[in-house]
Amino acid sequence: MVFTLSRRPKCSALLLNSDIIFYLSVLQSSNNGGGTSAYSTPSLSFHAVPSSSSSSSSSVSRVLISTMVYFDCAAISDAGLYRLQLDIPSSSNNWHRNYSVIIVDWSGVPGATCRYEGNEMAYFPRIYQYALSAQVPAGGSVILPCGYQGLLTDVAWYRNRTLILSDDTNHEMRPGGDLLIQQASASPTPVRYACWVGSTAYASLTDVIYTDVYVQE
Repeated sequence: MVFTLSRRPKCSALLLNSDIIFYLSVLQSSNNGGGTSAYSTPSLSFHAVPSSSSSSSSSVSRVLISTMVYFDCAAISDAGLYRLQLDIPSSSNNWHRNYSVIIVDWSGVPGATCRYEGNEMAYFPRIYQYALSAQVPAGGSVILPCGYQGLLTDVAWYRNRTLILSDDTNHEMRPGGDLLIQQASASPTPVRYACWVGSTAYASLTDVIYTDVYVQE
């Protein structure tokens, strides 16, 4: 496996009482012929730092994974220096990237999460890990991640806006929301997959991500 951190801005300004998302993208490559699995993704951590302180071969499946960190209804106390850290399993190597967060006061419309109490936030469907894009050889398999959280949620996958049904033999939804493509078919254009997560307790609460799959001849 090869993991590579992508470059991201190191400073972000948050508006007071707004919602913000941080994300770290990781390029995961595999040439073992068995497809690429999200379950081998390295662990990712996001925490406050104290103030004192790739191959182009068509036989390789490559998945660009993005992991999200949410700030709900930002407060003055959220300002500071944060670090995203990437740890590789069974290895002493790790990578990190620091972020300076500045809270800017404003008089605009508060973020959506400011309208909900703490217990209601548990029902927010949040997709915190997914693939921005994936490359897979024709006939190969790949797992598209859709890690999510939220109580009482439904999950659905779409292929080019068409709902993938449970009896589809070429697609299998894994526990936790990931989708296994058993055998990728050659296509001259990227195939767009979408993972949709919706709350069954609050109909208006949904989240969706899109993954473009490039199938190589």
